Amino acid sequence: MEAATKIKDTTFKMNKATKKKKKNLAIHLVNRKVLEGMTNAVLIDQQTPYELEEESNSFNKIRNVSLNSEQNYSILPNYKPLLKFAISHALEIFNSKSIYTFIPKNACSTMRYSVALSNGFIRGSKDLNWIHNNNLTLSVKDLTVLLNPSYSFVILRCPYARLVSVFLDKFLTGKPSALNFIKKYMENTDVDDISFQDFIYRISELERYDLNEHWRPQVDFLLYKTYTRYFSLESINNMITVLEQDIGFKVLDTRAIIGHHTSIKRKLTDLYEPWKLSIKELKKFSALPSINSMFSRDLVKKVSKIYHEDIELYTDKFGRENLSFK
Repeated sequence: MEAATKIKDTTFKMNKATKKKKKNLAIHLVNRKVLEGMTNAVLIDQQTPYELEEESNSFNKIRNVSLNSEQNYSILPNYKPLLKFAISHALEIFNSKSIYTFIPKNACSTMRYSVALSNGFIRGSKDLNWIHNNNLTLSVKDLTVLLNPSYSFVILRCPYARLVSVFLDKFLTGKPSALNFIKKYMENTDVDDISFQDFIYRISELERYDLNEHWRPQVDFLLYKTYTRYFSLESINNMITVLEQDIGFKVLDTRAIIGHHTSIKRKLTDLYEPWKLSIKELKKFSALPSINSMFSRDLVKKVSKIYHEDIELYTDKFGRENLSFK
């Protein structure tokens, strides 16, 4: 009798494990399928892939629930590539069942670190580099959680400031995103010969879907028609206070540690036409140009045209006070 009980218990545990595996399989499959073919993203999955049995049926079942259900909190009805792109930048904060849309160059390293810490993926600052290799692990696994979040928020940034930041961070230091851009769109050009003006001129000739996520329009990242909260990077201290009050989420600012925070460095305001200076010339200085000094009137017009939706959204939510150009 005792042996029979043990066999029954073991069978129950195996059935329970099998059900859990199938559930995880379906969730994992949706995550991979939705992100498959996503524009401008590198998928790094540190977890062991599941054996995908009955792939088609599992995916269709979850997809119908996740993407086609009519809910009070509706996902933007848009082209599938854009929807996939937005979903891939949605992170869940477990404790509060909240969704955070992360936008590169908008304190996203700080926020991804804070989310990873809150969700228990990492233990502290010694695991900081983990966030750069585990975007897929951080991303939402079960798309149904996107349909009715208890709380949602996104951080926006002045589009002019974001572009200067990405140029001084990625191009000045020769990061892969900059080198790949030059290789693909500015052949036979050395990164040290690129100026901010060259960069803006070239992206003005491209389709938005060809733009790297670090300088792609911010509106492309938005998953929802309306978020619970919109924050501006220019008022990050207010955001830190509000998030802790609203959902008990603690933001730990890592910008100085990671080295992405270009505003902590002394600014040069008296350079002559710094937008024309090459990377090689900019490296000669021990400080960085100010944001406003990097724009000629022509560049302001070009950026205003390329990122007009970002400017309109930012102005609608925060006014024009913190825009570099009114």
